[in-house]
Amino acid sequence: MDSFLFQNMKEEDWNELFELSSCQGINAIALMGVEKGHLRPEIEVLYNWIGAVAYNKTYYDNHVKAVKSLSRQIKVAQAEMMILKGISLSMYYPDPAAREFGDIDIYTYGADGIVNRVIESKGIKINKGPVHDEFDFENEHIEHHKLFVSNYSRLSKKVNEYLLSLTKDNKGTLHDGVYYPCPDFNVIFLLRHTMKHFTGEGVTLRQILDWGLFLDKEGKSVNWNSVRPFLIETKMDTAFNVITRIAEIVYGLKFDSYYISDPNESLTNKVLDEIVITTLHAELGYSMPVRAFKKAKRVLARRWLYTSGIIPDRFWRDFMWWTIKGHIFNPKQI
Repeated sequence: MDSFLFQNMKEEDWNELFELSSCQGINAIALMGVEKGHLRPEIEVLYNWIGAVAYNKTYYDNHVKAVKSLSRQIKVAQAEMMILKGISLSMYYPDPAAREFGDIDIYTYGADGIVNRVIESKGIKINKGPVHDEFDFENEHIEHHKLFVSNYSRLSKKVNEYLLSLTKDNKGTLHDGVYYPCPDFNVIFLLRHTMKHFTGEGVTLRQILDWGLFLDKEGKSVNWNSVRPFLIETKMDTAFNVITRIAEIVYGLKFDSYYISDPNESLTNKVLDEIVITTLHAELGYSMPVRAFKKAKRVLARRWLYTSGIIPDRFWRDFMWWTIKGHIFNPKQI
């Protein structure tokens, strides 16, 4: 890191950098860079930064405890549990607590009905859904997947079928009584999940870091002879190349050996610009009509992600029609 770039920064500049790292979900990683570069932020900014990282460490500890406790309940149902994203990706970080967390996503290999009955027997309310069921457990929000991704298009159905076949052949690797996905699974799942976020709230540098660290640690373990043809068949190869190239740019790692074809640099820069300006939950606090208008405006502004091939679904027939139907039946999702 060239510390010269930071020599003339004022308090407002450090505040802006801290806010950016917060929005992008990389507070702990950014603070590691500050420490490694022997940088000297304004003391108030530094205290806020350290406090945010300490809070995330506490959240991580609670997250781990909830996963272990939930796995015990699932074993009561004589079922097994896979962790999607979350803790299963944090092991690639220099400090697992440095990864910021959201919900706990789990998959129980088709045993969702039996598992739900065990959870409900504890007096816990479950909200059922087509893709995943949701419930709160030990102060954590759980998404219990029946499908891996939303099944709103032909591509989504192909992805779900492919991922299901992988879990039948390989449950993953066992860690403290729960399974983490195999590398082949994560290539497809993480990529498709990132696509979904592009037209939802948006993609942040944390997701790019997840991708880069995963490829760095597991890239050589992926069966590319199987995965690459599926990416090409489903036209997910453009997104794969571009997101992999962004990981190279942002984190200085080399992944050119994994490219399916050379990434389009102009498209790569456009996607990176979109990531950097992303603000999650930007519409919160507005009334429902205003929130719906602002979300619709944001989604329409990102239609280029479909026409460019980053998201190979059909924008109107697949994504928008599915979104409109979902909001009609469940307005609270707006």
